[in-house]
Amino acid sequence: MLYILYATTIIYCLVRGKNNKYLWVWIALLQCVLSVTSKSYADLEGYTQIFNLANSGISLFLIKDWPIMWLGICKMLGLCGFNYRGMVLIILVISTFLFHQYAKEFVKNKNTFWAMFLLFPALVNIVQLRFYLGTAIAVQSLRYLSTKQERKLWVIRYFAVIFLATMIHSSCIVFGLFILTKLMEDKSNIKIVFSSVLGVVAFSLLTQYIPKIAALFIDSVRMNRYFYAGSSAMTLLGQIKVSILWVMGIVTMSYCIYSSKKYFEFYNTYNELYDKRSLFIMCMCGICIPLMAFDANFFRILEFGYLITYVSVSNYLSNSFERIEEKGLLILPKKSAIVFIGCIVILLFATSTYAPKDSVIEPLFRYDGIVKILK
Repeated sequence: MLYILYATTIIYCLVRGKNNKYLWVWIALLQCVLSVTSKSYADLEGYTQIFNLANSGISLFLIKDWPIMWLGICKMLGLCGFNYRGMVLIILVISTFLFHQYAKEFVKNKNTFWAMFLLFPALVNIVQLRFYLGTAIAVQSLRYLSTKQERKLWVIRYFAVIFLATMIHSSCIVFGLFILTKLMEDKSNIKIVFSSVLGVVAFSLLTQYIPKIAALFIDSVRMNRYFYAGSSAMTLLGQIKVSILWVMGIVTMSYCIYSSKKYFEFYNTYNELYDKRSLFIMCMCGICIPLMAFDANFFRILEFGYLITYVSVSNYLSNSFERIEEKGLLILPKKSAIVFIGCIVILLFATSTYAPKDSVIEPLFRYDGIVKILK
C-alpha cells in the first residue's frame, strides 16, 4: 500500500502540469508516514541514543562528535515532550518546507522538481535526518550567489547561512566552495566542465595531504572517524557507481543548458547564469570520489549537486511541456523524452546506490503500525 501511495505521488508530480503550491505539504506528510509506520530502519538506533543522551541532564558541551545546534534541537524537542521519533516528524516537515522555499525562488515547475526529489534522495533523507536539515539550510545560501555583486553584505550572508548549516552537519562546509561559481559566470559550458573536472583530478592527486589539512580544522575524534578508520572506506564498486552518477549528472546538465539556449526563446541571461552555476557545482561535487577512499560517508557530497541541478533539469522539462502545448503536440519531442526517461533511470540507480534495500527501502515501506512519538 505504501509503495502504491509513493509511486502515485511521483506519477502525479510528473503528469500534473499546473503548479500546486501546497504540494510540499503532501511530500512532507508522505515522508512522515513512511517514518512513523516503521519500527526500525538504518541509523535510527544511533540517533535515538544521542537524543536520549542530550535529554539525560548531561551538559551538551560534554557530548563529543555531535554539533551543538543539533544537540540543542534534541534538547528543546525533548523538553516539549517528544521522543526521537516525534522529532523526526518535525525535522522532516521543516526541512521539506525549506526546500519548498528554495524551489519557489528558482524552479518554474515545482511538480517536476518534487518528482525528482521523491525518486532521489527523499527516502535517504528520512534516514540521514541531520544531513537533510543541514542541506535544506545550506541551499538557502545560493540565493545570495544570485544577487548582484554590488549588493552589500551578500558574502557575509552567504557564509552566515553556510555556518548555520555546518552547526547541523559538518559536510555542509562544502557549500563554501561554491562561491567559486562567481568566477565562472562568463565562461562557456565546455570551459566550466574542463576546468572544474581538472580541479577534481588535481584534488585527487593531493589526496595523501588531505588528512593533514583537515587536522587543522577537525578534532581528533572526527579525524579518526573520517580519515583513519579504514574499515569505513567505500568499496571499489561503490566508487565506480558514484563516479557514474557524477558523470551522468554532468552530461544531463550540459545537455539541458545547450538545448535550452538553442530551442527556448524565453531562456534569458538569468536562467543561463543559474544553470552555469549549477553545472559548475555538479562538477565540483566530484571531489567526493577521492574522499571516499577514506570514508564512504563522503559520497553524500554528490547529493548537493543533484539537488541543485534539479532546478535546471525541471525548468528544461517544464519548457519542453510548454512547447508541446503551444504547438499542439501529443507527445514530448524525442530528445526531451530521452532526457525525461534518462532522469528517471539515473535517479532510480542513485536510490539503489545510496539507499540499501534491506536497511532503508524495505523497512520504510513495511507497515509496522504507528510508533509512539511522545515520551
